[in-house]
Amino acid sequence: MKKRLIDKTDVILQYGNKNVAYGELMRCMEDVWTRDLGKKLDEIERLHLYVKPEEGMVYYVVNATMTGSFEL
Repeated sequence: MKKRLIDKTDVILQYGNKNVAYGELMRCMEDVWTRDLGKKLDEIERLHLYVKPEEGMVYYVVNATMTGSFEL
């Protein structure tokens, strides 16, 4: 199977003197979803993350219906 560009790319958000990698955001989202909300990862069909460094927050929308946030 051919690898897609997304599988070969690291995205790192830099703001102030902080660096936050895409993988770190995804791990945080997984923790919120599974540990805090008690949900299963396979329940997520579509995920939108809105990163707002000026607020130090990440806002999420899962399956176009469930919303929430977590700190960067």
